[in-house]
Amino acid sequence: MDREMRVDRLNELRALEMRGLAWRLRECQSFLDWDKLRVAALFDRIVAAGRDHERQLSEEIVSLGGVPRPTAPDMRYAGLHYVEARYLLKLLVEEKRRLVAAHQQAAGDFPTTCTAAATIGGILAQHRQHLEELETLTARFGDAGGSVGGNAGSGSAAAGSGGAVTGSVAATSSGDEP
Repeated sequence: MDREMRVDRLNELRALEMRGLAWRLRECQSFLDWDKLRVAALFDRIVAAGRDHERQLSEEIVSLGGVPRPTAPDMRYAGLHYVEARYLLKLLVEEKRRLVAAHQQAAGDFPTTCTAAATIGGILAQHRQHLEELETLTARFGDAGGSVGGNAGSGSAAAGSGGAVTGSVAATSSGDEP
């Protein structure tokens, strides 16, 4: 794989990181009762890791003589207000699975002596750890009966029943690449 292809691959990974739900979690925070789930610390770590991953990938791109490409946010995540936290957990698990798969595939594209391979490996390890934590939390709360935090049942016009979300997010969360 030549330098330009490596830069393109790193830019693809960077875009996946930046367009994901983790970058939008802070926007949802005021609408959810995080204490009921006791997940605020985990979500904070996921957000911080996403920012760090973007920085690391940008540094690798620059070190290869490339330029990090501008990335637009994924609009599927723009309307995540008044949703139940367990709905966000489901979306985060799906996103982390996509990120793990993308980073696993990319890890094989770089020679093991390349610093980008070590960076991708470190990011992959963090994604796997977060996925495991999210899956544990989802198993504990995700399918439990009743509300698991959030304001979805509070009578808001934006709230659906059972944590459903109106608009394009619910219609497009089938695992399509953001």
